[in-house]
Amino acid sequence: MAARTAPVRAPRSALRVIPGRSTSRVGIRQLGTLALAIAMFFGLIYSRIALDRAAFQITNLEGLISEQESRFDELRLEVAQLESPQRIYIEAQSMGMVLPTEGRTVHAPMPASSDEVGELASTDSGPLLATVGAP
Repeated sequence: MAARTAPVRAPRSALRVIPGRSTSRVGIRQLGTLALAIAMFFGLIYSRIALDRAAFQITNLEGLISEQESRFDELRLEVAQLESPQRIYIEAQSMGMVLPTEGRTVHAPMPASSDEVGELASTDSGPLLATVGAP
């Protein structure tokens, strides 16, 4: 008779299956916590993007303000140059205007005080005098 050998048994591990519990199931609480963490992460990313967008808009507006301030300064300089008496005198000469050679005084009586001119004239003021012509 031939001898039979016993089958080799694998060593027993210390782990064992507990009936009624599955190790592969994820609980609803764990899924909710994971979903909340993901939502908070995306909320943080969105708020950062909104802040960056606002910072870009502020930078853009500051650039526009700087441009407009420099344009304002240029226009003020241009107005000052256009108001220059020397420039006006030269322009008047180029149009054929000349200074008068003789001067004369024009007398104009002041109107009686009324609502329209009451602030400009008083009742006891004399006639308005204006000198026209050479200084």
